[in-house]
Amino acid sequence: MQGFRSDGSLARIVRRDDEPGTPTRAEQDAYFRGMVAAYTEERRRRVAEVAANVPLVDAFPAFDAVIGDALGHLWVAEFKRPGDEYRGTLWTVFNGDGRMLGLVDTPEILTVYEIGEDYILGEGTDDLGVEYVRMWGLVRQG
Repeated sequence: MQGFRSDGSLARIVRRDDEPGTPTRAEQDAYFRGMVAAYTEERRRRVAEVAANVPLVDAFPAFDAVIGDALGHLWVAEFKRPGDEYRGTLWTVFNGDGRMLGLVDTPEILTVYEIGEDYILGEGTDDLGVEYVRMWGLVRQG
């Protein structure tokens, strides 16, 4: 992953050794099914018709999302592969020099908007499908 300064120049390259793996057709189909689970039956049917013709991808994505925090750390969300047994989102956190600081697990229903020094602000959905904004405490070590 490349990091750029506000003027567009390259600031650093962050790498982590990981083998992305090649998905099977069943894994790719399961990903699509999970993606459209909340859709209406009609919309799911239309998406399934399109998804059936999507060629098999060569590899899983290296990551899902990236966000910076108030302390200048980079949070990289792991791409959740079929069969991964953790719930929520697993984030790898890097310092400004690109050194891995650790892993953070956030709730399954969380969309992160902001990461402060001691909090994570995000959007979640309750069991009834009602969206809400919530703040979770964040304890940093070291």
